[in-house]
Amino acid sequence: MAMSMKCSEEDNEAKRYRTLVNATRDLTLKMLLTSMLGPFKKLGRFMLRKQATEVPARFDELLEGILKKHEERSGGGADDETNCDDLMDILLRVSKDPNAEVNVTRKNIKAFFLDLFLAGTGTTTDATVWVMAELINHPEVFKRVRKEIHDLIGSSNNGRLVEETDIPNLPYLQAVVKEAMRLHPPVVVVPRACRETCNVGGFDIPKGTAVAINVYSIMRDPAVWVNPDDYSPERFLKSSDDSGRRSHHGGFIPFGGGRRMCVGSAMALSVIHCAVAAMVHCYDWKLENGEESVNMETTLGFNMALAKPLVCLPKLVCAESVFQSVEVSSL
Repeated sequence: MAMSMKCSEEDNEAKRYRTLVNATRDLTLKMLLTSMLGPFKKLGRFMLRKQATEVPARFDELLEGILKKHEERSGGGADDETNCDDLMDILLRVSKDPNAEVNVTRKNIKAFFLDLFLAGTGTTTDATVWVMAELINHPEVFKRVRKEIHDLIGSSNNGRLVEETDIPNLPYLQAVVKEAMRLHPPVVVVPRACRETCNVGGFDIPKGTAVAINVYSIMRDPAVWVNPDDYSPERFLKSSDDSGRRSHHGGFIPFGGGRRMCVGSAMALSVIHCAVAAMVHCYDWKLENGEESVNMETTLGFNMALAKPLVCLPKLVCAESVFQSVEVSSL
């Protein structure tokens, strides 16, 4: 869909992409922490100069190679397999169009796909894993989500999967996703900078100060949420004050808030809902090694992920014909 590539085709390539994404996450966290060192932040940046040069260079090399492959095949028009242009084809065509309303450079294209790699893969994957982990730990919720799907589109043998247009009609699935993201936000803190001197909670914050908004704490604040540490998707199904959330008022911000909130939130939610719906609709899940529940310990870092990777054994409960009519596109 984006670049007509499937990372799973070559394990070495998939490993290369994951390594780069993880290296960038690590660098981002270090740079964020460095910016909070006050008069010593220049020293911190100096110590990170090698890593800050190498990681972008490796990404640039990767994306340049993909761009060249697209240019080499451009004479043949659309992609041979999908018979349609992918996103990179479209942007390359715009960059070479002298009459285009917007001037798109090669550097712009690389920066755009870098954002897709970093902001649109790891966090979405982490969120999907958290949703499934909570569902496995709460089988009664899993059964209710499956029943809601069956009530809407029929049993898992009716020949189709949940589609994006079905999501608005699956309120409990939406509540399950929201509750998992409330308890386990993909990004724990959101960095911001004060545009003006202000006072927060009795503390004076000078203009230009780098601040970290603790998303995790806000979404577990007992002043906003009833029993904030409990897993209860039902809190998102009601509108009354005793529903589990005393008031929204910015209390649910897994994608940040304001004009600087995540621009890919709609796409991320679409992917998460469809992925979770397919896994609940078509499979029963059993933890590896016969474990009864998922270990919910987390890693320390900029992103919130399970400390121990979630490994499950799927059991197909739908007809294989369901998948035969599904065209899967990937990076």
